[in-house]
Amino acid sequence: MAALRWIAILLAAAFGAYFGYRLTDVWVGIVVGGVGVGLAAYKVFAGDWLIAAISLVASCAIVFQFIGNGPVRDDALAKGANTGLAVNEGTGEKLEPGMMAQIAKVVGEQAEKAEKAMGVKHGSGADRPAGTVFKDCPTCPELVSVPAGEFLMGSSPTQGGAADGRESPQHKVLVRGFAAGRFAVTRGQFAEFVKATNQQTDAERGGGCFALLTSGWGIQAQWNWRNPGFKQTDDHPAVCVSWNDARAYVSWLSSSTGHKYRLLTEAEREYATRAGGTTAYWWGDSISPEQANYNASATHADKAAWRKATVPVNQFAANPLGLYQVHGNVWEWVQDCQHNTYDQAPSNGSAWAEKCVGNKRMMRGGGWVSEAAGLRSANRAWFAADLPSHGGGFRVARD
Repeated sequence: MAALRWIAILLAAAFGAYFGYRLTDVWVGIVVGGVGVGLAAYKVFAGDWLIAAISLVASCAIVFQFIGNGPVRDDALAKGANTGLAVNEGTGEKLEPGMMAQIAKVVGEQAEKAEKAMGVKHGSGADRPAGTVFKDCPTCPELVSVPAGEFLMGSSPTQGGAADGRESPQHKVLVRGFAAGRFAVTRGQFAEFVKATNQQTDAERGGGCFALLTSGWGIQAQWNWRNPGFKQTDDHPAVCVSWNDARAYVSWLSSSTGHKYRLLTEAEREYATRAGGTTAYWWGDSISPEQANYNASATHADKAAWRKATVPVNQFAANPLGLYQVHGNVWEWVQDCQHNTYDQAPSNGSAWAEKCVGNKRMMRGGGWVSEAAGLRSANRAWFAADLPSHGGGFRVARD
């Protein structure tokens, strides 16, 4: 009989440790849950009901203190959710009080709704918690867990949609959870890929790089990712890479890590950019050179505000999901092919790669060459798959 009691006590302790961890995601939850429930069970068998009750209540109180303090989240997300205040890391400028917390709340509600719609148990722990930053190797791109959710893709007439209808009809999309690159793939990361595979990019094979010159846009035959026409360091985004080059990179990354890497879909890119919001940019409807890297010369009083080159990928503030530079710096290739409108577009967040218009592929986010309108969350552009640009790069995704 004594042996059975100890088995029951140990099982109770294991039960408490398990749920302590599930509720807190930290080792303290294991210790407190295991010891507290185990002691309570021991006192029950000893007939000391008062001590058992005190032990159980105390352990529960401590566990609840740690709920939400699990794996380390991105600093910008944590600041926004906990204080309702975010700071532009480049300028120290404070963003709207409470805005980050409100957006984070909306994202969480959307995630729960989407998971239920797809038959996924909310908070099941099947994947990393939303906002978790991780990477699969020391030099791999950092990833951020993006929760499942539902959003309206495209622009309504009241949101300044494109005059040619490229951003319409606005439609509801349900997106599954995935991981997205915290930053655009950097020049240093792309260099590692080239070194490992002896890859020759489309620009290096003689195609050159599509570039903005004094005389206008044109092919610059000698420019490529190594020399895009302006100075870069390894923490700048890789540019002068085609859609074909980006696909080759994610294929190599998949084989190197054993995980399925890919480009984001167009729906995932807009969903992650909006981060639960409905405004033109994740922070609101206006933009300044202190918030993103773009061509502000036409609208900003300071004509020198246009940097005319890329900046490091970690400049400016991250959005509420923890992603950097979803507006500006470089246009980013996505998986989808060109469709002139959203007529018959998929509603499940998947890549739209059927009934394409020619061989062109979609790009999102706007770049250092773009004016403010090109950086809007809903804005769309497309280029030939083999046409690299010194204003374009890419960001990875992982299932």
